[in-house]
Amino acid sequence: GFVKTTAVSAPLTGTPVDILVIDDLYSNMDEAQSDTIREQRWNWFYSVANSRLHNNSQIVFLMTRWHEDDLAGKLMKAQAGEWEVIRFPTIKDNFVSDYDHRKEGEVLWPSRHSLERMLQIKRDNPTTFNALYQQDPKPPENLLVFPKWGELTDWRPQGTKFYGLDLGFSNDPTALVEIWVDKRTIYLKELIYQAGLNNATLMALFKDCGLKKTDIIVCDTNEPKTINEFRENGWTIRKGIKGKDSIKAGIRKLNEFQVYFSRDSRNILYERNNYVYVMSGGRVTDTPTTINNHQIDATRVAVYTMFYTGKRTGNSKRRGIRSR
Repeated sequence: GFVKTTAVSAPLTGTPVDILVIDDLYSNMDEAQSDTIREQRWNWFYSVANSRLHNNSQIVFLMTRWHEDDLAGKLMKAQAGEWEVIRFPTIKDNFVSDYDHRKEGEVLWPSRHSLERMLQIKRDNPTTFNALYQQDPKPPENLLVFPKWGELTDWRPQGTKFYGLDLGFSNDPTALVEIWVDKRTIYLKELIYQAGLNNATLMALFKDCGLKKTDIIVCDTNEPKTINEFRENGWTIRKGIKGKDSIKAGIRKLNEFQVYFSRDSRNILYERNNYVYVMSGGRVTDTPTTINNHQIDATRVAVYTMFYTGKRTGNSKRRGIRSR
């Protein structure tokens, strides 16, 4: 036998693999947070690494779980129950195993990394702490922008309907969400979440999703050419209101409602669980991140625009929304 090492960008052509060891597929959090890089790693695994395996091959991952949707996370979701997870959180949590006999709350190596030191790191940067030290890459609830958004098992919206559209750029997906407003309740349903769409293909998808040309679509774009192309093809498009502090104002507006999303809106669920406020100096700011927000941006801009009445972004009283 022999051992062969290679980089993620290098080929494995002609080399059968009995045991595949993948070590730190992402070099840091920035790489793991990139939708593009995560998709590249996923494609590499199936087009290169997985093609070298056979019936009796084994795969071993050694990695920091920087992101819920990294390669390991995707594989565990796609092949639930087929993976054995060996995890030693720095501070013992409720993860059950037959090899870690610590009590919940005990640290892994107290003489080297005390509980006090670990708790300080957790306070200073909880997101990094969860990923790097706990191998549990999810933001703490106090960082989530919309922690109270609920999931509906039965989709029966009511009220007034319109749509939010967030156009993708380069490798970012285009997102279209169906929005219903009924008094102080909003219902959301994910319709499109796809990268690489041109305007012609997108308009064809509008029809496939059941949109009528009289339906209001609020578009998050600063490109008049795009808006005009949609309108010339008969679609009822409103340009989303944007400007200084409009993101924060839109978040405040959404927080005036109880928001629910349909159970099949998996990207809305993912974004709800990962759209967070930025940490600075160990404190939570009121500025959200600019990732994990495509469906959320489509929703935020549409709702803010439909309720906007004044010139200032902070003034977003009800405008033209009537429940049927």
